Amino acid sequence: MSERIEALEVVEGKHTVRVHYGERTHEIAISAAETLGLTVGLAVTAALEAQIEAAADRRTAAARVLRHLRGRPRTASEVRVYLARHGHAAGTIDYVLRELESRGLVDDVRYAEWFVGGRLAHRPLGAVRLVRDLCARGVARPVAENAARNGVGDREMDLALAAARPKFVAAQRLGRERGLRRLAGFLAARGFNDAVVREVCLRMFAGEPAAPRRVFEARPAQKAGLWRRRPRVSEET
Repeated sequence: MSERIEALEVVEGKHTVRVHYGERTHEIAISAAETLGLTVGLAVTAALEAQIEAAADRRTAAARVLRHLRGRPRTASEVRVYLARHGHAAGTIDYVLRELESRGLVDDVRYAEWFVGGRLAHRPLGAVRLVRDLCARGVARPVAENAARNGVGDREMDLALAAARPKFVAAQRLGRERGLRRLAGFLAARGFNDAVVREVCLRMFAGEPAAPRRVFEARPAQKAGLWRRRPRVSEET
């Protein structure tokens, strides 16, 4: 025999209602209770119970993610991963994410703009690095590229020079060839394109003796900002 709803307790200030039946209590949105047509005395069938549990999962997920969004903006991908990590059903995650996006609380375009502005305010970076970091957070590449392009604008050379200046003295101590390699690798890791890296390095070392052209033929490890020490050759035979 099906259990019946014993009480519907409205929770003040939360737009939710607690549904009591048998030994179970679920808190769901008032709108969900109205949609399901819940009333005291209504028989709780297996199908209705599943709908009530799904509505409770949606309410819990929405409350959890709203607290999560208080710290900073999040991408849709970050929200999805966060809710999945807390055990919410796939259908719940899709529903909550659609609601958040419809209300403008999750917006990858605005997130990308916020992210680029914040990064450039604290350290000079190139567009390549900004796009890579945004994509790692789940932002679609076209959205990431547009935000990086708008944020960097025509300032990539100036940003690269600003990034290079604090590193120049240490690079200069290595001598022109090694210093150029070190500085070029640093700038590549910061996401500046090859043409900008070459121009900035030549400007910084303009007063030094000329270096072989191969200095700018960056190896994969150098492009990633990794530097390998040359093996020490023993003088003993």
